[in-house]
Amino acid sequence: MNPQEVADHIAITQLLHRYFLAMDSWDYDLLESVFAPGATMRYDALEGADSTYPDMVPTFRSFNSHFSFMQHMPGQLLIELDGDTARSIPRAEGHQRRF
Repeated sequence: MNPQEVADHIAITQLLHRYFLAMDSWDYDLLESVFAPGATMRYDALEGADSTYPDMVPTFRSFNSHFSFMQHMPGQLLIELDGDTARSIPRAEGHQRRF
């Protein structure tokens, strides 16, 4: 990897950590800062639904409303760079506690 690719990987990794923090703390303003307009996502935990941001926010709010505690533990992370485009496949173990 060249220095720019290393910097891009670090930036994307930090972005994913902000996503996990936003989800775990129900901070939807922080969550908004994570996604580029029109970002596409697939959530296997939500039956593999493909969606775009911000259309996914009501789903996040509904899903998260059932829990008093959430913690995402980042695991495997694949980042693919192609010029100005990046694709990531983050794996995480999620822990939730119901009310």
